[in-house]
Amino acid sequence: MTLSILVLSPPWRRLAKFVIVATACFVFWHYGIVHGLLGMRPEHHITTIFRQRVKRVATDNATIVYDTGYVRQLSIQKDYDGAVVGRINDAQKRKEIASQIIHKNCSEQDCTPWSPFSAIGKGLVPGSTKEAFKGDIMSTAFLYGPGWQIHLPTPARFEASSLIDQAISAPHSQCMFYGWIDYFCLDVEGGAFVYRYRW
Repeated sequence: MTLSILVLSPPWRRLAKFVIVATACFVFWHYGIVHGLLGMRPEHHITTIFRQRVKRVATDNATIVYDTGYVRQLSIQKDYDGAVVGRINDAQKRKEIASQIIHKNCSEQDCTPWSPFSAIGKGLVPGSTKEAFKGDIMSTAFLYGPGWQIHLPTPARFEASSLIDQAISAPHSQCMFYGWIDYFCLDVEGGAFVYRYRW
């Protein structure tokens, strides 16, 4: 493209450079500002989505250890992607959670029944294995790059990794998935939980 600009006469050369700069600025503005910064509104924070989409018996009793911050990916598509990891310390509340459909606005036809992670259909599990699911959750921490204030320090990530293991692998862990959008797993005995949102 630069070779063709060089053969143009000076007035056309200036116009061609202007068009290139204007196009580059528009692309940066559209994808960087519109899809990036405007995606970082309070309603797009993963803890807000967690409270909007999961019943209060879980959200009101959750101690959040780790969250991935804002859920919009910086991409051409408007993808939403995030996770919340923590504990539910009240044993009675954990039993209450495991006795009902935990996702709001989810009928029995739309949600899987409470089941061990390994019993849920491979087609519903991101990556199809526990290791891939865990890696998928942890990878969302890097959507906006390390060091942003929306992320917790590295030690919290290590604790989150352990909690995810418990939530999906402990003998009493149970999961309920709402299609390919909401994933909630809870160790009913120990209290570790993970919530994953993808849209």
